[in-house]
Amino acid sequence: MPEIKVNTAEASEAFTTLQDSINSFSEVSQQIPAGITDLKTIDDLREIQEIYSGLLKSYVDVLERVEKQGRDHIKDMEDTDEQLSQQSS
Repeated sequence: MPEIKVNTAEASEAFTTLQDSINSFSEVSQQIPAGITDLKTIDDLREIQEIYSGLLKSYVDVLERVEKQGRDHIKDMEDTDEQLSQQSS
């Protein structure tokens, strides 16, 4: 009888590691220096920081969607496995 084997503990650990990485991006984005004497340079750095922050937010959003989809797929496989095991009983 077909069987889907899912190591949920391993998948959960991987998603936890992914979430830790996502959280560390938020911490890094707040550590960008913003104090230089030349006003033009400060303006340029602020613009770069805004671009970087926007890109980082987009990246984190994608990672969070991937994590949710991965968890959903694991759940779907568990449900399918449960249904298959009930059919073979």
